[in-house]
Amino acid sequence: MQGELSKAGGLSDFYRIEAIEDRFLEIQLQGAWNSSAQLPGRDQLEQQILSLQPKKLFFNCKELSSWNSVLVVFVSEIRRIAKQNSLELDCEQLPQGVSRLIRLSEAVPENEEARFQDYHDSFFEKVGRESVKTLNAGHDLLEFFGRIIVVSGQFLRGCARYRAVDIFRNIQETGAQALPIISLIAFLMGLILAYVGAVQLTQFGAQIFVADLVAIAIVREMGPIMTAVVMAGRTGAAFAAQLGTMKVNQEIDAYQTMAISPYQFLVFPRLLALCLMMPLLCVFSNFIGIFGGAVVARYHLGISWLQYYTQVQSAIGVPDISLSLIKAFVFGVVVAAFGCYRGMRSGNNALAVGQAATSAVVSSLVLIVILDALFAIMTGVWGI
Repeated sequence: MQGELSKAGGLSDFYRIEAIEDRFLEIQLQGAWNSSAQLPGRDQLEQQILSLQPKKLFFNCKELSSWNSVLVVFVSEIRRIAKQNSLELDCEQLPQGVSRLIRLSEAVPENEEARFQDYHDSFFEKVGRESVKTLNAGHDLLEFFGRIIVVSGQFLRGCARYRAVDIFRNIQETGAQALPIISLIAFLMGLILAYVGAVQLTQFGAQIFVADLVAIAIVREMGPIMTAVVMAGRTGAAFAAQLGTMKVNQEIDAYQTMAISPYQFLVFPRLLALCLMMPLLCVFSNFIGIFGGAVVARYHLGISWLQYYTQVQSAIGVPDISLSLIKAFVFGVVVAAFGCYRGMRSGNNALAVGQAATSAVVSSLVLIVILDALFAIMTGVWGI
């Protein structure tokens, strides 16, 4: 009877299981295996096989007329059942195409990271796992910065291996090509600060101090931090994506095979270019932001260009400009370092590259805000 099983064997429209002497089990494949094949579930198939208590399985394909991926899935299930129950399996009689597909599917190891994690883990297990991950991430970050320091020392001694053309290309990408977006953000930031200040200062007849407000806020805070935020989203993510893609294509492995340090050849030119360009971009951003405030002061408050310029000149000095440049340089190091770090530590697939770019931006922004707060505290304590 079809679909039933006795001690003599199991029967189906597409396969038959028969017990041979000495606990040998023959799986006879028959007919045309296609998408319309109605096969039993894995539990039922395992019950059919184990009920005969075999010690060896083998296939008989003499009556098999055609097949597709349904047969491959069926054979894969038989192989899993045999492996889990320590049964010997002979696949020599299978069609060559089925055997090749089976070997191909087993050639790629299982991705342990993609396996579903048990959500029944205890609180302490989760805390321990996250703590270990954090410690490993901290170790990798320290190792990366250590390599950067070593490469910087080699550059100062003139023994670092890199191409000057890479530095100039990165300078162009991080400098000149970033000017349009920096200009737009800085100009709008100056407009916003001027309008916000004008609303309050007009009540006291102190419209002229809008220039002081815009100049001090832009030079000391908004200029460096907004430039860093824009560069983190624009350049830091680009660094991570570029290096991550190179890792996926095994280009970084090729550099190491040729005894070329990727930190000298790939990371250092990007780091140097952004560190050189960030102070210049910050100066440009400061000028554009102050000009945005001047537009509001001139056409909304009726303050002349000369009055605005004189007030700005008296509001900011060398300490303010120096603080702005120092912040820009430090933020440039953060953006370039985290962009390159995430790219070098990226996984070997497209999803990992996207995650590396996202992590580079998020890490840079968080550290930029923390460092800006520390700068504010230190300048407040020192009275700068």
